Amino acid sequence: MWEDKTGSCSRLQFPLSLAWAITAHKLQGLTSLNDILFKHFSLNRRERKRLKERIAEET
Repeated sequence: MWEDKTGSCSRLQFPLSLAWAITAHKLQGLTSLNDILFKHFSLNRRERKRLKERIAEET
């Protein structure tokens, strides 16, 4: 395919960070809610209120 042709190629690499995702419904059932840090995690007002209630119930 490229036998008689010349050219250049470049690539851009960037570091990846391993991550995981979880839904608010699954999160409510966890027993270690105090260990979870919500960073760059957007919940609507009702979900935030319910999660705060669950955390208060567990402590």
